[in-house]
Amino acid sequence: MNTDKILFLVGEVGRRSGGEKSNQTLFHFLKPDFDNMEFIAQADLPAWIQVFNERMNLIFFLLSNIYFAAKLRKAKLLVIDFYMHPHLLLSRLLKPAKQKWLGIIREAYHLEKPKNMRTTKMLQSFVFPAVDVLTVNCNAVGADYRSKVKNFPNPRLIYSGFDFPKEIMPPRELSQNSEMRILHVGFIRHKKGVHSLIKALEYLETDNFSLTLAGDYAGDPEFKGQCDKIIQDAGWEEGKVTFTGHVSMEEVKQLYQNSDVFVFASLFEPIGQVLFEATSQAIPIACSNTGAVPEVVPEDCALFFDPEKPEEIGEKLNMFLNNPELMKHYSGQTLKILEHATTRQEMADEYRKIFKELLK
Repeated sequence: MNTDKILFLVGEVGRRSGGEKSNQTLFHFLKPDFDNMEFIAQADLPAWIQVFNERMNLIFFLLSNIYFAAKLRKAKLLVIDFYMHPHLLLSRLLKPAKQKWLGIIREAYHLEKPKNMRTTKMLQSFVFPAVDVLTVNCNAVGADYRSKVKNFPNPRLIYSGFDFPKEIMPPRELSQNSEMRILHVGFIRHKKGVHSLIKALEYLETDNFSLTLAGDYAGDPEFKGQCDKIIQDAGWEEGKVTFTGHVSMEEVKQLYQNSDVFVFASLFEPIGQVLFEATSQAIPIACSNTGAVPEVVPEDCALFFDPEKPEEIGEKLNMFLNNPELMKHYSGQTLKILEHATTRQEMADEYRKIFKELLK
């Protein structure tokens, strides 16, 4: 067992995101081999520093950098979720010669915020040169960073891992219900393409449909209001589009089983765990052709569309609507997606190799 001090740094805890789950998975799998490992988040900052957050960002920024610079100096290896980069500027300047940094990037969406983009790019360009090994969870994220951030090193590709359901449903005989029941699972936010999906309903060649949007509003009630306006302007009767709010995994499973088509409309998505959840339920899939989706979903396993074009989403849904045999075909194809997926154990094994390499 390796006893070198390892600090595992993450930006936020409690976001229920795929990135957070991957961080916790790595820690769980690697802890038996690297005993002296500590999990540290922004939330672990002392309360007297936390009081400056939001209200006095500059003071919070300076204090957090001083705190982490002092705390991190004794570690042999820092494993950094790049949400942490604003807190590491002083640590970057004071990095001990023998200390190693492993950077992990699983998201690209925070670079899409115009308000923060210039600062984010500048800070990351300063931190990246200190990283000894950098990993990304898909080629799309690596390409996104490479196009936006200076000094971006060549990353290693390690796909995010998932624990697949123990029960895999066989290809389904589709419901004889004449209503087309469409399902979306995920946060209700602009990045997830929910607005495009709702607009796409206007292009359906039937009025006998329903759309269920299962997921939290992700702290964006303003966007939910925009979606409500699209629905109101379309003049659809109540019940055509349903927002469920947060749902449990058991409820999500039931929604998959009671729906005819799953639509994944994200504008940019690194991997997308819900795709694998849908796959296990053998539900026909229509999905975005952007981000990492084409990397993990074989071309013959789903109908692809440009998420920025609602008419294209509607076109794919009409293909399913007008051809029950096509729906049945894609129901059978979904299980092939799991054959291309990475398990959490496989993901952890790849990181274990990097840990050992950096701790030599």
